[in-house]
Amino acid sequence: MVSLNLANPKGTEGMLRTIACAAFAVGLALHGLCAEAGRPSIAFGGVIPGAGVIHVPVRSMQSMHFIHVVHQQNDFSCGAASLATILKYAFKLPVTEKSVMAGLFTVSNPAVVRKVGFSLLDLKNYVDKIGLHGEGYIVNYKQLENVRIPVIVLLNLKGYKHFVVVERTTPSRVYIADPMLGDRVMPSTVFAKDWDKIVFAVFGKGYHKNNVLLTPVKQPSAKRLLFGRLPQVPLQPAHFGYNAAKYF
Repeated sequence: MVSLNLANPKGTEGMLRTIACAAFAVGLALHGLCAEAGRPSIAFGGVIPGAGVIHVPVRSMQSMHFIHVVHQQNDFSCGAASLATILKYAFKLPVTEKSVMAGLFTVSNPAVVRKVGFSLLDLKNYVDKIGLHGEGYIVNYKQLENVRIPVIVLLNLKGYKHFVVVERTTPSRVYIADPMLGDRVMPSTVFAKDWDKIVFAVFGKGYHKNNVLLTPVKQPSAKRLLFGRLPQVPLQPAHFGYNAAKYF
């Protein structure tokens, strides 16, 4: 916890600074009312007369990239984390990357998975096993723009094959839930070059048409916190029996 004592300002400049900080602290405090307990917090003291110390919950910039993305914990589990993201946020199922991986291992060869990761066939077999339906489609980018559900795609990032969730697309941008990097945006030209033109869709009972994946979280930054706007700058990959016609 970080403590800031803003009492006893010196002169007009100090008073103006205190007023600005007070407004900022109140805004953070009100925002923090909706935050979960147990998060780290900043304590503002001497900001508002008689208010005592205000504790404001804070969230790391990294965690803000994973608000609606299941974060992969293993180098071979991007497929499991991507599928868990769709099952958790589009179907509201109580899954984790670990539980999805356990299920995937029952329909795949664990030795092969640890070398090359899960395949789309593994994802399909697991989805079918839990009572949903998984299907792969070959589509071009123009067709992908018309997809109205989150889908899993495989990207070839400079030789590294990586599953991500495509949330939505525009003629110039692709909004992605990346299990390694979190919510991010790719230029459509870069995405089209790295993508293998296959999408994997999950259908079935319990799908929420207005799920959070269809309205991607904007990338956080210090500039957004201060001014409420953010240029979308894509991150670099160096880190690292259903009627489908109505959807495509």
